[in-house]
Amino acid sequence: MADADLVRECVLASLKMQISFRQVIQRNLKNNAVDLTFEMLQLLFCLWEEEGANQQELAHKTFKDKVSMSYLINNLEKKGLVCRCEDTRDRRNKRIYLTPEGRQLREAVYPLLTDIYTSAGQKIRTASVQAATRYLQQLHEIFNEL
Repeated sequence: MADADLVRECVLASLKMQISFRQVIQRNLKNNAVDLTFEMLQLLFCLWEEEGANQQELAHKTFKDKVSMSYLINNLEKKGLVCRCEDTRDRRNKRIYLTPEGRQLREAVYPLLTDIYTSAGQKIRTASVQAATRYLQQLHEIFNEL
C-alpha cells in the first residue's frame, strides 16, 4: 500500500502535468492564429466526436458547470462555430451543433494536437505511459469510491 504522501505527490504531479498541457495547447493555438481558449477546444472536441448533445451532457463530458458551459457555447456561437437548435423531443432543451466553420476548424486543429502528442511520445517510453495511465485510472476509481 502506498502511503498518503506518495498519493498526494502523484496527484500533485498529475495536476502540474494538466497545467503544463493546457499551457502548451494554448501556446500552440496562439502561435497558429487559432482564436480559441482551451475550454472552447474541449467543447469543440466533444462536438467533433458527437454532435447534437445538450448543454447538460456537454457540461458533464467536460467537467464544467452549467453556467460555464452556457458562457462557452455563447462565445462559440459568436465565433460562428456552433449553433443551438431546438430538441424535437423537448422544446425547452437545446441541442448544440457545429456550423460548417466549426467542422472545418477540426482540420486545422487536429494536426497541431497530433504534433504535441507525437513530440511528447518521442521523449517517453511506451511502457511508462501505459503504467502512468493504469495508475491514474486506479486513482480515479478510488477517488470515485470515497
